[in-house]
Amino acid sequence: MAIQIDQATLDRAGVATLLMHCMPVRRGDEVTAAAFGDHRSITLAAKANLGPTHTAIVSHILARDEEAGQGGPVTRETLHGY
Repeated sequence: MAIQIDQATLDRAGVATLLMHCMPVRRGDEVTAAAFGDHRSITLAAKANLGPTHTAIVSHILARDEEAGQGGPVTRETLHGY
């Protein structure tokens, strides 16, 4: 196994760290059962959630930029830089 997230990895990353892994995943492969059980684990229930998640992230970034005076119309071209 090249990379595996375990409890020790989460602890080294700090208390503000969140573990997010899109499903499906087999416990014990990429992520240990203990890491999945940690309160910092916010795994997604299904890949169907990725679209709305990506939309929320981009919306947040664009809103932040607009508040900072860097906003403008949302087009394919303006999203290209993200």
